[in-house]
Amino acid sequence: MPGNLLRFSILLFALHGSPVFADSIETVFRDAARYTVKIKTTTEYPYLTDDLGTTFGAGFLVDKKRGWILTNRHVVAVAPSTVEVRFIDNVYLPAEKIYMDPQVDLALIRIPTESIPENAIAADLACFEQPQMGNSVVIFGHPSGLNFTGTRGIISGTTFVEGNESLQTDAPQNSGNSGGPLINVDTGKVVGVSEATFDSKNSEGLNLTVSIDHACKIISLIEDERDPSPASLPIVFMEYNSDWPQLIVANAYYADKSLLRTGDIILRLLGSEAKITNVDHLLYQLRGVEKPVRIVVQRNEKEVVVELPLQRQPSLLEQIGLTFSGMTLLDFSPIDKSENGDQNSVYVVHVADGTPADNAWFEIWDSIYSVNGKRVYNIEDINRQLQSLNDSGEEANIVVRVKSKRLRKLYNYHELVLEVRGLRFLAH
Repeated sequence: MPGNLLRFSILLFALHGSPVFADSIETVFRDAARYTVKIKTTTEYPYLTDDLGTTFGAGFLVDKKRGWILTNRHVVAVAPSTVEVRFIDNVYLPAEKIYMDPQVDLALIRIPTESIPENAIAADLACFEQPQMGNSVVIFGHPSGLNFTGTRGIISGTTFVEGNESLQTDAPQNSGNSGGPLINVDTGKVVGVSEATFDSKNSEGLNLTVSIDHACKIISLIEDERDPSPASLPIVFMEYNSDWPQLIVANAYYADKSLLRTGDIILRLLGSEAKITNVDHLLYQLRGVEKPVRIVVQRNEKEVVVELPLQRQPSLLEQIGLTFSGMTLLDFSPIDKSENGDQNSVYVVHVADGTPADNAWFEIWDSIYSVNGKRVYNIEDINRQLQSLNDSGEEANIVVRVKSKRLRKLYNYHELVLEVRGLRFLAH
């Protein structure tokens, strides 16, 4: 090639970029608009981090024949809610929750297949194709109410935040992007599900997404009509140390006390080379396992094999709540409940502003200890104690228990008086 023509070609490339890349990113956004949906969720009685009222998020079609759409758990709410979705240039369709995961922020919902637009396509998922740091990616969704739009960035790395391993990206992400796809520009495949901004006030370009590997395994198990719920392990682990990532046992609550000991380091499943350095790694490998599992642990600088029994975590869709007088209650069975001789407990998970419960000083995370002098351990106990008072104008004496900040005292107890109104159970 003559020198002048070569220099002209280099200059043209610098000014306009690679034509192949330009075509590919346009295709990525065009396809994303065909499989991404907008999700509208209305929640009257939220649980904990759920939002009250109507909120919007994103999701994307993963199986057109079944009408399956993947999104975040928090987008559709853990509490009973009304969920609707719409494709670009279409109206909202009613959706049904079919699975919500208690470990990672993922949910699978279903819409009538006959209502799916003909031009809609299912997203191509990058199952088990771990993206690399520096890969170019785009996020597609509805940031701050701007419908069906995309932003661009790179994979910044993999991080562990608040009990979950996440893909980190600097692609701009805002309210309304949650549940939408994170797409590898080079392959056009979805590598993650947009989840959250780490800290919008004190950090810039630090956004978190759930790796698509989790979704792929969940979807595959549901397709096989198997329970994808993560294992329920009676183990408390040491807080995660990002400088020295290891999964270290703090305490275990198996009937057989010899199974695991404080200080044991979980290394891997027997027969597997995949290292385990955090809870996500462990629970990911245990999804779909139905029999006792043999795990290699490091104990006193030696490797030993322990066999642990397994059971599934209860379905979030089968969770029952109780609401009255402006507050909502849920049953909880903490892993470490035996530490203080506690039974199962009932906690306040929402208090609406300006309601009788709010005016009586009930707060989120209050534990309900007794009702009219009767010790209660679950919402059925509470319902029985309050039935005769419901909408009668009479008041109930409810004792709540909260953690104490005083030395030599674990709990503080408060007696609160409340008129009972609108008592009823909440179910999906």
